Amino acid sequence: MNKNFISALLACIGCLSATVLVSCSKNEAKFFKATDPGFTYMGRTVADGDSAMRFNFPGSSIYTKFKGDFVSVHMRPGSGSFIVTLDNNAPVRWEFDDNTGCLSLDSLEMTEHTISIMLATEGYEHNPIFYGITTNGGSALQSVQLPEKKFLFVGNSITCGYGVEDSDPKNGFDYLTENHYKSYACITARTLGAQWHSISRSGIGIYRNYGDVREGSSICMRQQFHRTLFDNEEYQWDHSKYQPDVLFLNLGTNDTSLDNYDKAALQAGYDEFIGTARNLYPNSKIVLLTGSMLSGRALEDVKDCLDNTCKACNENGDNNVYRFDMTPQNGSLGFGADYHPSIAQQQQMAEELIAYIKANL
Repeated sequence: MNKNFISALLACIGCLSATVLVSCSKNEAKFFKATDPGFTYMGRTVADGDSAMRFNFPGSSIYTKFKGDFVSVHMRPGSGSFIVTLDNNAPVRWEFDDNTGCLSLDSLEMTEHTISIMLATEGYEHNPIFYGITTNGGSALQSVQLPEKKFLFVGNSITCGYGVEDSDPKNGFDYLTENHYKSYACITARTLGAQWHSISRSGIGIYRNYGDVREGSSICMRQQFHRTLFDNEEYQWDHSKYQPDVLFLNLGTNDTSLDNYDKAALQAGYDEFIGTARNLYPNSKIVLLTGSMLSGRALEDVKDCLDNTCKACNENGDNNVYRFDMTPQNGSLGFGADYHPSIAQQQQMAEELIAYIKANL
């Protein structure tokens, strides 16, 4: 018996199903390791040995087509939360906690199915590792063709979907209430039929992370943007692998946090990042956004800096840099955890951005 399959069976002890308990060692079952050419990946990934894949930015996704009447998904225990969609069914949320390395769907028709497995949260603490799937249809996996249109979202907790599953703004962060699937970024990409990369992290800024010193953070998005895995400088991302049609930048909320920021440094941060992005993506449209959590002087300063960056690009002949402000939240649509956007607020942000894209891009 293949040693990879044996490893998968061991990982499946205590295997649970979203619908019914299922053994991962059904008759004629076959294990397909994560590096099988039948898997399609969306997002920044890196191989872990010759059989597993690592990723940790929210929205990182795995797709494949398989034949079988069940499918078991194998992850390193503790890999965190995933949104799993089978065929055209409603998505379900799976939790790979410290005691769970295998979750399954059972009682399927013995036919071809398409499955998508999306990391729902920030994974830099969970260190997700995907080992593969087990199914029993007897045929090889088939890759999935991703949409031709490509989006790239660079953002903070708003883009991650921080607290979107909560309705009490007094509650703090919890991975169980974070859900990138319900963020404006994911909704926008799904609605417009685009694949997307979400390079986002709660608390991060373009020059200063949340609560950091006025002079700025030694490592912020300008450094993290070049990494395949967040908080891991060992793996540098090859930007030629993914040239977005549109890059959306939504940073500034953390830069201006606690009213302890240097506007000139903020301006320089935007200018430097957009200069870098333009060199990396010469043909991409770039949209500079403000999110829904800013207000007062901080909002006006961020708008002013973004306006300046956009104007300078346009005056220098780069007319593919744009500006758009989403409506600030006022509580009428509720709040998520820590006063982050609620589900309704994220939906409104998406609708506003979609309308802007259709009208201007």
